Amino acid sequence: MADLADVPGAARSTIADMIQEAIRTHAPLPDPQDVRARITVGVPIDTVLTVGQFLLEWIDAKKDLKANTRRSYRQQITQYLIPAIGHHRLDRLRAAHVQAALDRIAQDAAAIETTNAARHAVEAEARQAWRTGDRAAAQAARAKLVAMPPFRRPAGPATVQRIRACLRSALTDAQKQQLVTVNVAKLVNLRSGRRPKPKVWTDARVTAWREDGQIPGPVMVWTAPQTTAFLARAASHRSIRFTRSSRTADCAAAKQSACAGSTSTSPPAKSRSPSRSCNSAGRLATDDTKSESGDRTVIAPLVVLKAIAVHRKKQAAARLACGEDWQQTGLVFTDDHGASLHPDYVLEQFQRLVREAGLPPIRLHDLRHGAATLALTAGVPMKTVSEMLGHASITITADTYTSVVDEARRVAADAIADQLAA
Repeated sequence: MADLADVPGAARSTIADMIQEAIRTHAPLPDPQDVRARITVGVPIDTVLTVGQFLLEWIDAKKDLKANTRRSYRQQITQYLIPAIGHHRLDRLRAAHVQAALDRIAQDAAAIETTNAARHAVEAEARQAWRTGDRAAAQAARAKLVAMPPFRRPAGPATVQRIRACLRSALTDAQKQQLVTVNVAKLVNLRSGRRPKPKVWTDARVTAWREDGQIPGPVMVWTAPQTTAFLARAASHRSIRFTRSSRTADCAAAKQSACAGSTSTSPPAKSRSPSRSCNSAGRLATDDTKSESGDRTVIAPLVVLKAIAVHRKKQAAARLACGEDWQQTGLVFTDDHGASLHPDYVLEQFQRLVREAGLPPIRLHDLRHGAATLALTAGVPMKTVSEMLGHASITITADTYTSVVDEARRVAADAIADQLAA
């Protein structure tokens, strides 16, 4: 067997040492097939590479990943994969190990959702007690909250799919290096990770939310009146994405030079990705757009262009006040010193404005879904909306928005009927 190695003498010595160590520690003797395979592919005979060690080395050495993908993969590796399967030897990892690990992650997600729901219920009790002036009940509810686990984000089916995708990519490279013979991540069965469909904040859902604090779904959109109320409250805020459908990253990256005349604004071919690996100065990574279709011109209505013009005047005044300390980033949306806005700050300001407007909660990204829903409800062709969103295919747009548009139209029809009946 040692004759297969590049240096047979060294291989014989290493194998002998491994056998002696196994006898001394009463451990199993080296597997001949394993030793032969290691010699064949040039892997050190006495090295035991675990899944955890390989994944960390792999993510550090992987050069062809975008910044956000690298951050996401690293989080999946450290938060899920290493705790679940990191202790296994890489060459002995089996599909059953991966299947069991991903099943446990899904089961933990169900438990997290249960504890989150219980916390929502107690928070609703506390709000109701404060509204009725029952301070004792409110304090009792607050005490319950202190003893309960904090809110946690569960790993839904789509997240589990992404975890598997990360492992599959790593094992594909392990196959190329002949460290494994089979990519076991391809052999597991998972629930569909299809995107959740948006839901409209109807009056009934808003009433139920105010009573129990439960949000009907992970993706929610406002009705037209709710959106109008938000825009009225946020009209003068510099971080608002106005009425368009751009991604947050596109807006954060919008350059002054991209504003073209009086009819449109054009985000650059490269968008600023809100990386969570920001440094202390809040610098953000810049990368290519999410898809080729994302490199597009965004047509803005006159009201948006007027708002941008007002914003520019305020920004010019801030630049004069700042003097030499002004940072020449050329961005449309900046802080008082010209620097890019940190995504955490934008999110915090958005959530504050939602609360002040008395509106049900949505994610910042759901403004984009809302713009698409309102456009489709108003009769804008699906193909036009797909191009406006920068989707790679009209199929994505139709699959995402068909059901929510039907619901939004029913809400509008009911509102018209109520007015006629009044």
